[in-house]
Amino acid sequence: MLPAASQPLTPHLVLKNTMTHDQGIAAAADWRKERLFDGAGWKLGSVSRGDGSVMLGGYTVIQPSPAHRPAPQRGQRSVPGAPIVLRHCYVLAAFDMLPRGHLLVAVRDPQVYWKDYDYHEAVVDPLELVWYDEDWNDAEGVVVERATADFPDDFVLAPDNSSLLAIRHPADDSGKASPAGHSLCLISLADGAVSSVALPEADTAGQPPVAWPPVRMEWNRRGELVVQAGKELRIYEVKWE
Repeated sequence: MLPAASQPLTPHLVLKNTMTHDQGIAAAADWRKERLFDGAGWKLGSVSRGDGSVMLGGYTVIQPSPAHRPAPQRGQRSVPGAPIVLRHCYVLAAFDMLPRGHLLVAVRDPQVYWKDYDYHEAVVDPLELVWYDEDWNDAEGVVVERATADFPDDFVLAPDNSSLLAIRHPADDSGKASPAGHSLCLISLADGAVSSVALPEADTAGQPPVAWPPVRMEWNRRGELVVQAGKELRIYEVKWE
């Protein structure tokens, strides 16, 4: 894991545009859909199948390019083009971490991936920040602090690699989207701590105007935050300071 920045950058939202439009943003996060990521010398695909836990149904394949493929270890045979397979692991986001290495935001089975894990703890679908070295060896994992019914998704890496800005999709006990709508949260890469990020129009408690809920959020192709606030669509630029 990279050392934490002495003064991590903080995201600030600046309103750029408003319009009357229904964007049709999905209310609930889908932690089972197929996800594909491209990085510097690698491709990654992940999906979670079945009706049980996300971690048990997870299946991830990492395909390094020939120039970045790990050298075979003692007793192993080099297989040209052989992918790296992570079973019981579902990846929500993947990033290159400069100067080298990779970061995955993953839901993994603790019995498979955690050292000295006691299955009596019965941890299900933990959200982790997992660092890999440049040869895709598992180096370190940090558990993200989240409520059981919170589903962070759509992660944006801070320019200083100190945190992830994510859209939080709360749900009730049955898995249905909460009528409270979406919100933003900041996840520290140093310790997995989660803090709320309020919109500029929020009150002192961080709540949006009463006419807005249920609020829906997504990122557009320019990296701007799109917020459905009632019948109004609001576009925000994210500035890190």
